[in-house]
Amino acid sequence: PSGTVAVKIVPTITSPEEADGFKLSHHHGDGGGTVAVKIVQGKASFYRQAQTEISILRQLNAADVHGHHVIRLQDAFMHGPHVCMVFPVLADSLYDLLLKTAFRGVSLHLVRKFGAQLLRSLQFIGSQGIVHTDLKPENVLLVHARRSGVRVIDFGSSCRESQSSTSSPAPCVYIQSRFYRSPEIMLGLPWGRPIDMWSLGCMLFELHEGRPLFNGNDEAEQLALLNSSLGCTPSQEQIASMPADKRERFFKLDGNAASGGSYKLRCPHPQRARPSLEGRLLKCMHSRHATGEAS
Repeated sequence: PSGTVAVKIVPTITSPEEADGFKLSHHHGDGGGTVAVKIVQGKASFYRQAQTEISILRQLNAADVHGHHVIRLQDAFMHGPHVCMVFPVLADSLYDLLLKTAFRGVSLHLVRKFGAQLLRSLQFIGSQGIVHTDLKPENVLLVHARRSGVRVIDFGSSCRESQSSTSSPAPCVYIQSRFYRSPEIMLGLPWGRPIDMWSLGCMLFELHEGRPLFNGNDEAEQLALLNSSLGCTPSQEQIASMPADKRERFFKLDGNAASGGSYKLRCPHPQRARPSLEGRLLKCMHSRHATGEAS
């Protein structure tokens, strides 16, 4: 009948625990198409963050007149207590791409293509005062299966830089997956846009090598890997200013603080050594991250 819409739901999930999205095929008259719908659970904290995600995406999409590789939000609506966001259907994630190579990695030529787009995207996102906070291969999708164009997705943990931490861990719900987590997040130090650059550096290495750059089993091992690769630790002043739980977890006081004792990493060396070439690449990445460069 006139005015009706026929809908077909095509599941894209394999278990109830992963039930946060589906494809929706709709047909209205002679038109129609397929969209991806992200569903956010109807809990108060999730609702607030979903509204922030919608606001950030609308801001980015409105400002993105030249194409900066950011996913476009087509619509948003409520279904009962759940926030639903509508996006175009894209192809595989870069993690899926690695999976298809059996984690052997992709060519340096292709990594350069991805890197140029992601640098452009981060520069644009940063110019809008936004920190993505969860850049990783799973959150970058190919536009077409056989082409190298990509889109940055999942701004569900993002925040405005004015809301990022200047003295304590941030108000954002989740800050960076462990393999891509920057030192300042692990240590509870002030942070901002440069944490996205850190994640990007880790991700580009992984795309080429097929394995994470820092693959610690926990944050203590992550810090040990950083220490052995970059040869740098926080200053004594930074350690003293850390939240007490972070300081006690990662550092031990060598001597008495009142008599000039110093803090040292509890676990300064990982069990696995890093190749020398990897170390040189890491030092270059560390230099870029320290200055917050995005291009």
